[in-house]
Amino acid sequence: MGAYIGTVSAQRFDTVVVGGGIIGLATAFVLSREGQRVALVDDAVGRGATYAAAGMLAPGAESSPEHSLFASRALAARDLWPQFVQQLNQSASSSCELFVSGTVFVGWDADDRREWRRYFDTAHEQGIKSLDATRDLSPDLFLGLSPRTHEAQFVHSDAYVDTDDIVRGLRRALDQQGVVTYAHRALHCDVKDGEAITEIAGDTLRSRCGILATGYQGEPLEILNSSIHRLRPVRGVTLRLRADVQGPLPMIRAYVNGRHVYVVRRTDGTVLVGASSDESADLTIEAGAIRRLLEDAATVSPELDEATFVEARVGLRPASSDQTPFFDELADGAWAWSAGHYRHGFLMAPLAANDALAFSMNRLK
Repeated sequence: MGAYIGTVSAQRFDTVVVGGGIIGLATAFVLSREGQRVALVDDAVGRGATYAAAGMLAPGAESSPEHSLFASRALAARDLWPQFVQQLNQSASSSCELFVSGTVFVGWDADDRREWRRYFDTAHEQGIKSLDATRDLSPDLFLGLSPRTHEAQFVHSDAYVDTDDIVRGLRRALDQQGVVTYAHRALHCDVKDGEAITEIAGDTLRSRCGILATGYQGEPLEILNSSIHRLRPVRGVTLRLRADVQGPLPMIRAYVNGRHVYVVRRTDGTVLVGASSDESADLTIEAGAIRRLLEDAATVSPELDEATFVEARVGLRPASSDQTPFFDELADGAWAWSAGHYRHGFLMAPLAANDALAFSMNRLK
């Protein structure tokens, strides 16, 4: 996909999307699919938190007593993914897949198991369906798990996608749909004569409206001062391994001595392990973070001791004050801020894109 560098400030767009992570890419895809003339602005498309994500579409693990509304939106977002992947493949002539593997939730010791039972008491009230599973009655769900693990909760509708494939597919679809991509960082966003103004190096873009989907930025755009929301960075480290994975296997979410770990076992032999979590903007990956993730993952799934280490990735997840996403129409009316997706970016992307579509269509009337 080519980047536009010259001066094209005479061009007008229906919508400018600032930010090329999964939320910005999905938003630009849905808007352009609806026939809008769209520009995407980002100097590092597909990087950041998107690059480090595991691609879990798992509302089964996104419930809490404080966030009952978010649980229902997470379920709605998961329901949008089959159509989203189908439309993406049609537009990009790609072969992205949605893997509905389900998730097994296990605890290493008695305290860990009690933690899951408390969690599912709330989850069931919020519409998340799970099954009690035991090794004797459902041995296939326990493949690869430690032999001392005999009971679990299983959420059959949880799924995952290959994040790199989805990003490649979206970039190809945007190219096919005529989205103009500027490989620049937005320097300033404002409103002039009722239009959204986006300034980049050497150019100014004008549009009927604009969507900010920048994730966490250490130096946020000044226009965001009109919002009541603020973001903080939560650094997440994920590991990629290669293992002899036999067929489709459920994802694993586990508590191991009070620490949370997840394992995504893909059909191609890739295994993703995550995710460390600390409130920091430092992108350093410490050896201790890798050691703890590997240790906890291998505790619950001992076969990972034989896996080959491929790489570690790190990203800054954008967390709101209550750790739930928001879509904020800014005071000037021409801009909206789609943010706060924290560790739910891939799961919530189609729903966030639909929120942006509703906002833009209202502006374009």
